[in-house]
Amino acid sequence: MKVLLIWPNNPNTVLSNDLSCCEPLSLEYIAGALVPYHDVEIWDMRLDSPLNQLAENYTPDVVGLAIPFTTSLPYCLLLSKEIRELWPKASLVLGGHHATVSDMWIDLFKADYLISGEGGNVFLKLLTDMESGLRKRKTPKMEVLEEQKITSFDMIAKPDRTILARNHDKYFHSIYNPVALIRFSAGCPFNCSFCILWKLTDRRYIVKNNQRILEELSEIKSENLYVVDDEAFIQPERMHLLANEILQSGIKKNYHMYLRADTAVRHQKIIEKWAEIGLDSVLVGAESFSEEDLLDYSKKAVVQDTIDAVKIFHNNDIKVRANFIVKPDFTEDDFKRLEESVMRLKIDLPSFAVLTPLPGTDLYLKNKDKLVSKNPELFDCYHTLLPTKMSLEKFYDCFARLMVNTSSGNKMKNSTKDAPMFYFSNDNSFAKMINKIKSGHLQYV
Repeated sequence: MKVLLIWPNNPNTVLSNDLSCCEPLSLEYIAGALVPYHDVEIWDMRLDSPLNQLAENYTPDVVGLAIPFTTSLPYCLLLSKEIRELWPKASLVLGGHHATVSDMWIDLFKADYLISGEGGNVFLKLLTDMESGLRKRKTPKMEVLEEQKITSFDMIAKPDRTILARNHDKYFHSIYNPVALIRFSAGCPFNCSFCILWKLTDRRYIVKNNQRILEELSEIKSENLYVVDDEAFIQPERMHLLANEILQSGIKKNYHMYLRADTAVRHQKIIEKWAEIGLDSVLVGAESFSEEDLLDYSKKAVVQDTIDAVKIFHNNDIKVRANFIVKPDFTEDDFKRLEESVMRLKIDLPSFAVLTPLPGTDLYLKNKDKLVSKNPELFDCYHTLLPTKMSLEKFYDCFARLMVNTSSGNKMKNSTKDAPMFYFSNDNSFAKMINKIKSGHLQYV
Protein backbone atom coordinates (compact mmCIF):
# COMPACT_ATOMS: atom_id res chain seq x y z
CA MET A 1 0.00 0.00 0.00
CA LYS A 2 1.04 3.61 -0.53
CA VAL A 3 1.39 5.30 2.86
CA LEU A 4 1.92 9.01 3.38
CA LEU A 5 3.16 10.12 6.84
CA ILE A 6 2.76 13.84 7.53
CA TRP A 7 4.54 16.02 10.10
CA PRO A 8 2.65 19.31 10.57
CA ASN A 9 3.86 22.85 10.61
CA ASN A 10 3.01 25.02 13.62
CA PRO A 11 2.99 28.55 12.21
CA ASN A 12 1.63 30.35 15.27
CA THR A 13 4.03 28.96 17.85
CA VAL A 14 6.33 31.18 19.92
CA LEU A 15 9.31 28.88 19.34
CA SER A 16 9.32 29.18 15.56
CA ASN A 17 10.90 26.92 12.96
CA ASP A 18 13.55 29.62 12.52
CA LEU A 19 14.80 28.85 16.03
CA SER A 20 14.55 25.06 16.12
CA CYS A 21 13.56 22.58 13.42
CA CYS A 22 14.40 18.94 14.14
CA GLU A 23 13.79 15.88 12.02
CA PRO A 24 10.50 14.02 12.74
CA LEU A 25 12.23 11.00 14.27
CA SER A 26 8.95 9.42 15.42
CA LEU A 27 7.75 9.20 11.81
CA GLU A 28 11.09 7.71 10.78
CA TYR A 29 10.55 5.02 13.42
CA ILE A 30 7.11 4.25 11.99
CA ALA A 31 8.56 4.20 8.49
CA GLY A 32 11.16 1.72 9.69
CA ALA A 33 8.38 -0.70 10.61
CA LEU A 34 6.41 -0.19 7.38
CA VAL A 35 9.04 0.14 4.64
CA PRO A 36 9.83 -3.59 4.27
CA TYR A 37 6.20 -4.20 3.30
CA HIS A 38 4.77 -0.93 1.96
CA ASP A 39 5.60 2.13 -0.14
CA VAL A 40 6.17 4.92 2.41
CA GLU A 41 6.60 8.66 1.95
CA ILE A 42 7.21 11.19 4.75
CA TRP A 43 6.15 14.78 4.20
CA ASP A 44 7.44 17.50 6.51
CA MET A 45 5.10 20.49 6.20
CA ARG A 46 7.77 22.79 7.67
CA LEU A 47 10.14 22.21 4.75
CA ASP A 48 8.36 20.37 1.94
CA SER A 49 5.93 21.81 -0.60
CA PRO A 50 2.18 22.25 0.14
CA LEU A 51 0.01 19.15 0.00
CA ASN A 52 -1.95 20.31 -3.03
CA GLN A 53 1.29 20.28 -5.04
CA LEU A 54 2.10 16.78 -3.78
CA ALA A 55 -1.40 15.64 -4.74
CA GLU A 56 -0.85 16.57 -8.39
CA ASN A 57 1.05 13.32 -8.98
CA TYR A 58 0.75 11.31 -5.77
CA THR A 59 -2.25 9.41 -4.41
CA PRO A 60 -1.79 7.49 -1.15
CA ASP A 61 -4.00 4.68 0.12
CA VAL A 62 -3.45 5.67 3.74
CA VAL A 63 -2.43 9.00 5.28
CA GLY A 64 -0.90 9.12 8.77
CA LEU A 65 -1.07 12.56 10.40
CA ALA A 66 1.08 13.24 13.47
CA ILE A 67 -0.22 15.51 16.23
CA PRO A 68 3.14 15.95 17.95
CA PHE A 69 2.17 18.69 20.40
CA THR A 70 -1.03 20.00 21.93
CA THR A 71 -0.20 23.34 20.31
CA SER A 72 -0.33 21.61 16.90
CA LEU A 73 -4.02 20.77 17.20
CA PRO A 74 -5.60 23.75 15.36
CA TYR A 75 -3.21 23.44 12.41
CA CYS A 76 -3.60 19.65 12.33
CA LEU A 77 -7.37 20.00 12.28
CA LEU A 78 -7.16 22.23 9.19
CA LEU A 79 -4.65 19.83 7.67
CA SER A 80 -6.94 16.84 8.23
CA LYS A 81 -9.75 18.59 6.34
CA GLU A 82 -7.37 19.33 3.46
CA ILE A 83 -6.27 15.69 3.41
CA ARG A 84 -9.89 14.58 3.14
CA GLU A 85 -10.47 16.93 0.22
CA LEU A 86 -7.29 16.00 -1.65
CA TRP A 87 -7.52 12.23 -1.14
CA PRO A 88 -11.16 11.36 -0.29
CA LYS A 89 -10.60 7.63 -0.81
CA ALA A 90 -7.59 7.40 1.51
CA SER A 91 -7.93 6.23 5.11
CA LEU A 92 -6.83 8.84 7.64
CA VAL A 93 -4.86 7.73 10.70
CA LEU A 94 -4.00 10.06 13.59
CA GLY A 95 -1.06 9.55 15.95
CA GLY A 96 1.68 11.40 17.79
CA HIS A 97 2.38 12.57 21.32
CA HIS A 98 -0.84 14.47 21.97
CA ALA A 99 -2.95 11.68 20.50
CA THR A 100 -1.20 9.31 22.90
CA VAL A 101 -1.51 11.28 26.14
CA SER A 102 -4.90 12.94 25.81
CA ASP A 103 -8.26 12.80 24.03
CA MET A 104 -8.79 16.56 24.41
CA TRP A 105 -10.11 18.06 21.13
CA ILE A 106 -9.61 14.74 19.30
CA ASP A 107 -13.35 14.35 18.64
CA LEU A 108 -13.10 17.38 16.30
CA PHE A 109 -11.19 15.24 13.79
CA LYS A 110 -12.98 13.17 11.15
CA ALA A 111 -10.39 10.41 11.01
CA ASP A 112 -10.75 6.66 10.58
CA TYR A 113 -8.22 5.51 13.15
CA LEU A 114 -6.13 6.86 16.00
CA ILE A 115 -2.94 5.06 17.03
CA SER A 116 -1.71 5.58 20.58
CA GLY A 117 1.89 4.88 21.57
CA GLU A 118 5.05 4.17 19.56
CA GLY A 119 2.83 3.18 16.67
CA GLY A 120 4.97 1.21 14.24
CA ASN A 121 3.75 -2.30 15.04
CA VAL A 122 0.08 -1.34 15.31
CA PHE A 123 0.25 0.66 12.09
CA LEU A 124 1.76 -2.33 10.28
CA LYS A 125 -0.97 -4.63 11.64
CA LEU A 126 -3.62 -2.14 10.56
CA LEU A 127 -2.28 -2.06 6.99
CA THR A 128 -2.09 -5.86 6.88
CA ASP A 129 -5.72 -6.11 7.99
CA MET A 130 -6.75 -3.49 5.43
CA GLU A 131 -5.10 -5.41 2.61
CA SER A 132 -6.72 -8.68 3.67
CA GLY A 133 -10.15 -7.07 3.99
CA LEU A 134 -10.41 -7.61 7.75
CA ARG A 135 -10.71 -3.86 8.34
CA LYS A 136 -12.79 -1.37 6.47
CA ARG A 137 -13.22 2.34 7.02
CA LYS A 138 -15.42 3.04 10.01
CA THR A 139 -16.21 6.72 9.64
CA PRO A 140 -17.67 8.79 11.16
CA LYS A 141 -16.68 6.96 14.37
CA MET A 142 -12.94 6.83 14.83
CA GLU A 143 -11.39 3.59 16.08
CA VAL A 144 -8.63 3.84 18.68
CA LEU A 145 -5.76 1.36 18.39
CA GLU A 146 -3.24 1.17 21.23
CA GLU A 147 0.35 0.09 20.79
CA GLN A 148 1.65 -2.19 23.51
CA LYS A 149 3.95 -0.27 25.86
CA ILE A 150 7.53 -1.06 25.00
CA THR A 151 9.60 -3.14 27.40
CA SER A 152 12.53 -3.52 25.00
CA PHE A 153 13.88 -1.69 21.97
CA ASP A 154 13.83 -5.06 20.22
CA MET A 155 10.08 -4.44 19.87
CA ILE A 156 10.75 -1.37 17.70
CA ALA A 157 12.11 -1.32 14.17
CA LYS A 158 15.17 0.81 13.46
CA PRO A 159 14.20 4.25 12.12
CA ASP A 160 14.36 4.73 8.37
CA ARG A 161 16.28 7.97 7.84
CA THR A 162 16.65 7.55 4.07
CA ILE A 163 13.21 8.90 3.15
CA LEU A 164 13.91 12.40 4.46
CA ALA A 165 17.53 12.51 3.31
CA ARG A 166 16.49 15.47 1.12
CA ASN A 167 15.99 17.56 4.28
CA HIS A 168 18.71 16.32 6.60
CA ASP A 169 21.02 19.27 6.03
CA LYS A 170 18.16 21.65 6.91
CA TYR A 171 17.36 20.28 10.36
CA PHE A 172 18.92 22.14 13.28
CA HIS A 173 18.58 22.62 17.03
CA SER A 174 19.99 25.52 19.02
CA ILE A 175 23.67 25.96 18.06
CA TYR A 176 23.78 22.66 16.13
CA ASN A 177 23.21 23.10 12.42
CA PRO A 178 22.67 20.64 10.90
CA VAL A 179 21.69 18.09 13.53
CA ALA A 180 20.33 14.54 13.62
CA LEU A 181 18.24 12.94 16.37
CA ILE A 182 18.86 9.59 18.04
CA ARG A 183 17.53 7.65 21.03
CA PHE A 184 19.72 5.64 23.39
CA SER A 185 16.89 4.85 25.82
CA ALA A 186 13.24 5.50 26.65
CA GLY A 187 11.48 6.26 29.90
CA CYS A 188 12.45 7.74 33.24
CA PRO A 189 12.26 6.31 36.79
CA PHE A 190 11.43 9.72 38.28
CA ASN A 191 7.93 11.20 38.46
CA CYS A 192 8.09 15.00 38.17
CA SER A 193 4.59 16.44 38.44
CA PHE A 194 4.89 18.63 35.33
CA CYS A 195 6.13 15.79 33.07
CA ILE A 196 4.19 13.05 31.23
CA LEU A 197 7.13 11.08 29.84
CA TRP A 198 7.62 8.78 32.83
CA LYS A 199 3.99 7.68 32.53
CA LEU A 200 4.48 6.45 28.97
CA THR A 201 6.68 3.58 30.17
CA ASP A 202 5.22 3.23 33.69
CA ARG A 203 8.52 4.58 35.08
CA ARG A 204 10.49 1.77 33.45
CA TYR A 205 13.89 2.70 31.99
CA ILE A 206 14.34 0.89 28.68
CA VAL A 207 17.72 0.89 26.97
CA LYS A 208 18.78 0.26 23.40
CA ASN A 209 21.40 -2.38 22.70
CA ASN A 210 24.84 -0.77 22.38
CA GLN A 211 25.53 -2.58 19.12
CA ARG A 212 22.36 -1.14 17.62
CA ILE A 213 23.38 2.34 18.80
CA LEU A 214 26.78 1.96 17.13
CA GLU A 215 25.09 0.81 13.94
CA GLU A 216 22.85 3.89 13.88
CA LEU A 217 25.76 6.20 14.72
CA SER A 218 27.75 4.83 11.77
CA GLU A 219 24.82 5.50 9.42
CA ILE A 220 24.18 9.11 10.48
CA LYS A 221 26.13 11.61 8.41
CA SER A 222 25.66 14.67 10.62
CA GLU A 223 28.49 15.36 13.05
CA ASN A 224 25.98 16.87 15.51
CA LEU A 225 23.68 14.54 17.43
CA TYR A 226 20.77 15.49 19.67
CA VAL A 227 20.17 12.51 21.97
CA VAL A 228 16.47 12.82 22.79
CA ASP A 229 16.36 10.41 25.74
CA ASP A 230 14.31 11.44 28.76
CA GLU A 231 17.54 10.97 30.78
CA ALA A 232 20.50 9.37 29.05
CA PHE A 233 22.71 8.52 32.05
CA ILE A 234 20.40 6.61 34.39
CA GLN A 235 22.62 3.51 33.98
CA PRO A 236 26.19 4.90 34.36
CA GLU A 237 28.00 1.58 33.93
CA ARG A 238 26.26 0.99 30.60
CA MET A 239 27.07 4.52 29.44
CA HIS A 240 30.72 4.02 30.39
CA LEU A 241 30.81 0.86 28.28
CA LEU A 242 29.06 2.63 25.39
CA ALA A 243 31.60 5.46 25.53
CA ASN A 244 34.45 2.95 25.28
CA GLU A 245 32.81 1.21 22.33
CA ILE A 246 32.26 4.52 20.53
CA LEU A 247 35.90 5.45 21.15
CA GLN A 248 37.10 2.11 19.78
CA SER A 249 34.84 2.42 16.73
CA GLY A 250 36.44 5.72 15.71
CA ILE A 251 33.05 7.43 15.42
CA LYS A 252 33.37 11.16 16.11
CA LYS A 253 30.27 13.21 16.90
CA ASN A 254 29.22 16.22 18.96
CA TYR A 255 26.53 15.18 21.44
CA HIS A 256 23.78 17.24 23.05
CA MET A 257 22.02 15.20 25.76
CA TYR A 258 19.38 15.44 28.48
CA LEU A 259 20.84 14.91 31.93
CA ARG A 260 19.70 15.41 35.52
CA ALA A 261 22.04 17.51 37.66
CA ASP A 262 22.09 14.97 40.49
CA THR A 263 23.10 12.23 38.04
CA ALA A 264 26.15 14.27 37.02
CA VAL A 265 27.08 14.92 40.64
CA ARG A 266 26.88 11.22 41.55
CA HIS A 267 28.73 10.01 38.46
CA GLN A 268 31.34 12.64 37.63
CA LYS A 269 33.70 10.09 36.05
CA ILE A 270 31.09 9.21 33.43
CA ILE A 271 30.75 12.87 32.49
CA GLU A 272 34.52 13.13 32.11
CA LYS A 273 34.51 10.02 29.91
CA TRP A 274 31.78 11.34 27.64
CA ALA A 275 33.50 14.70 27.39
CA GLU A 276 36.44 12.84 25.86
CA ILE A 277 34.30 11.34 23.09
CA GLY A 278 32.30 14.44 22.18
CA LEU A 279 29.70 15.41 24.81
CA ASP A 280 29.48 19.05 23.78
CA SER A 281 26.46 20.28 25.74
CA VAL A 282 23.79 19.08 28.15
CA LEU A 283 20.22 20.06 28.89
CA VAL A 284 19.70 20.15 32.65
CA GLY A 285 16.23 20.52 34.11
CA ALA A 286 17.27 22.83 36.94
CA GLU A 287 13.67 24.09 37.30
CA SER A 288 14.18 26.33 40.35
CA PHE A 289 16.54 27.81 42.92
CA SER A 290 13.92 27.13 45.60
CA GLU A 291 14.00 23.89 47.59
CA GLU A 292 10.28 24.28 48.22
CA ASP A 293 9.54 24.44 44.50
CA LEU A 294 11.64 21.34 43.78
CA LEU A 295 9.76 19.45 46.46
CA ASP A 296 6.44 20.62 45.05
CA TYR A 297 7.46 19.44 41.56
CA SER A 298 8.45 15.98 42.93
CA LYS A 299 11.87 16.65 41.41
CA LYS A 300 13.74 14.56 44.01
CA ALA A 301 16.77 16.83 43.74
CA VAL A 302 18.15 19.86 45.57
CA VAL A 303 19.42 23.24 44.41
CA GLN A 304 23.02 22.39 45.29
CA ASP A 305 22.90 19.60 42.69
CA THR A 306 22.50 22.20 39.95
CA ILE A 307 25.32 24.37 41.31
CA ASP A 308 27.71 21.44 41.59
CA ALA A 309 26.73 19.96 38.22
CA VAL A 310 27.39 23.22 36.35
CA LYS A 311 30.92 23.28 37.79
CA ILE A 312 31.49 19.68 36.68
CA PHE A 313 30.29 20.40 33.16
CA HIS A 314 32.32 23.59 32.80
CA ASN A 315 35.43 21.86 34.14
CA ASN A 316 35.02 19.44 31.23
CA ASP A 317 34.33 22.16 28.62
CA ILE A 318 30.70 21.06 28.30
CA LYS A 319 28.21 23.83 27.59
CA VAL A 320 25.18 23.94 29.87
CA ARG A 321 21.67 24.57 28.73
CA ALA A 322 19.61 24.75 31.92
CA ASN A 323 15.86 25.16 31.96
CA PHE A 324 14.08 27.10 34.68
CA ILE A 325 10.38 27.22 35.47
CA VAL A 326 8.57 30.56 35.65
CA LYS A 327 5.64 30.23 38.05
CA PRO A 328 2.38 32.05 37.25
CA ASP A 329 2.36 33.63 40.72
CA PHE A 330 5.77 35.26 40.21
CA THR A 331 6.18 38.85 41.32
CA GLU A 332 8.58 41.31 39.72
CA ASP A 333 11.07 40.51 42.51
CA ASP A 334 10.80 36.78 41.72
CA PHE A 335 11.70 37.43 38.09
CA LYS A 336 14.67 39.54 39.17
CA ARG A 337 15.93 36.91 41.63
CA LEU A 338 15.75 34.20 38.98
CA GLU A 339 17.66 36.40 36.53
CA GLU A 340 20.39 37.14 39.06
CA SER A 341 20.73 33.46 40.01
CA VAL A 342 21.04 32.35 36.38
CA MET A 343 23.68 35.00 35.69
CA ARG A 344 25.62 34.16 38.84
CA LEU A 345 25.74 30.49 37.87
CA LYS A 346 27.07 31.39 34.39
CA ILE A 347 24.63 29.22 32.46
CA ASP A 348 25.77 29.10 28.83
CA LEU A 349 22.35 28.62 27.26
CA PRO A 350 19.57 29.42 29.71
CA SER A 351 15.98 28.64 28.78
CA PHE A 352 12.72 29.27 30.58
CA ALA A 353 9.29 27.69 30.61
CA VAL A 354 6.11 28.89 32.24
CA LEU A 355 4.77 26.23 34.61
CA THR A 356 2.24 24.56 32.31
CA PRO A 357 -0.29 21.85 33.24
CA LEU A 358 0.23 19.79 30.11
CA PRO A 359 -2.49 17.21 29.31
CA GLY A 360 -1.97 13.91 31.08
CA THR A 361 0.44 15.19 33.74
CA ASP A 362 -0.22 15.14 37.48
CA LEU A 363 -0.01 18.93 37.35
CA TYR A 364 -2.89 19.02 34.87
CA LEU A 365 -5.05 16.67 36.89
CA LYS A 366 -4.49 18.87 39.95
CA ASN A 367 -5.25 22.17 38.19
CA LYS A 368 -7.64 21.38 35.32
CA ASP A 369 -10.48 23.30 36.98
CA LYS A 370 -8.32 26.40 37.47
CA LEU A 371 -7.27 26.95 33.83
CA VAL A 372 -7.72 30.52 32.58
CA SER A 373 -7.80 29.28 28.97
CA LYS A 374 -8.30 26.02 27.11
CA ASN A 375 -6.93 27.27 23.82
CA PRO A 376 -4.61 24.42 22.72
CA GLU A 377 -2.14 26.89 21.19
CA LEU A 378 -1.43 28.26 24.68
CA PHE A 379 -0.19 24.88 25.98
CA ASP A 380 3.29 25.82 24.78
CA CYS A 381 5.15 26.60 28.04
CA TYR A 382 5.38 30.25 27.00
CA HIS A 383 1.88 31.20 28.13
CA THR A 384 0.36 30.90 31.57
CA LEU A 385 -2.73 28.76 31.89
CA LEU A 386 -3.06 29.48 35.60
CA PRO A 387 -3.98 32.77 37.31
CA THR A 388 -1.18 35.31 37.81
CA LYS A 389 -0.49 37.69 40.70
CA MET A 390 0.53 40.48 38.36
CA SER A 391 -1.54 41.68 35.45
CA LEU A 392 -1.04 39.51 32.37
CA GLU A 393 0.57 42.41 30.52
CA LYS A 394 3.08 42.97 33.33
CA PHE A 395 3.75 39.23 33.67
CA TYR A 396 4.69 38.88 30.01
CA ASP A 397 6.76 42.05 30.06
CA CYS A 398 8.81 40.63 32.96
CA PHE A 399 9.08 37.27 31.23
CA ALA A 400 10.39 38.85 28.02
CA ARG A 401 12.86 40.99 29.98
CA LEU A 402 14.15 37.90 31.80
CA MET A 403 14.88 36.17 28.50
CA VAL A 404 16.56 39.20 26.95
CA ASN A 405 18.71 40.04 29.99
CA THR A 406 19.97 36.50 30.56
CA SER A 407 20.69 36.22 26.86
CA SER A 408 22.63 39.43 26.37
CA GLY A 409 24.55 38.94 29.60
CA ASN A 410 25.92 35.52 28.75
CA LYS A 411 28.71 34.57 26.39
CA MET A 412 29.47 30.98 25.59
CA LYS A 413 33.00 29.87 26.35
CA ASN A 414 35.41 30.50 23.45
CA SER A 415 32.81 32.62 21.69
CA THR A 416 33.08 36.30 20.81
CA LYS A 417 29.37 36.56 20.12
CA ASP A 418 26.51 36.94 22.53
CA ALA A 419 24.69 33.63 22.92
CA PRO A 420 20.96 34.39 22.63
CA MET A 421 20.01 31.73 25.12
CA PHE A 422 19.18 28.27 23.88
CA TYR A 423 17.29 29.84 20.97
CA PHE A 424 20.30 30.55 18.80
CA SER A 425 19.76 32.44 15.54
CA ASN A 426 21.78 34.56 13.16
CA ASP A 427 18.88 36.82 12.17
CA ASN A 428 16.02 38.52 14.00
CA SER A 429 14.15 35.32 14.92
CA PHE A 430 14.95 35.69 18.61
CA ALA A 431 13.67 39.28 18.57
CA LYS A 432 10.45 38.09 16.96
CA MET A 433 10.08 35.50 19.71
CA ILE A 434 10.50 38.17 22.37
CA ASN A 435 7.85 40.33 20.71
CA LYS A 436 5.43 37.40 20.72
CA ILE A 437 6.04 36.90 24.42
CA LYS A 438 5.56 40.58 25.17
CA SER A 439 2.16 40.45 23.47
CA GLY A 440 1.20 37.18 25.18
CA HIS A 441 -1.56 38.88 27.19
CA LEU A 442 -3.45 39.54 23.96
CA GLN A 443 -3.91 35.81 23.30
CA TYR A 444 -6.60 35.47 25.98
CA VAL A 445 -9.19 37.62 24.22
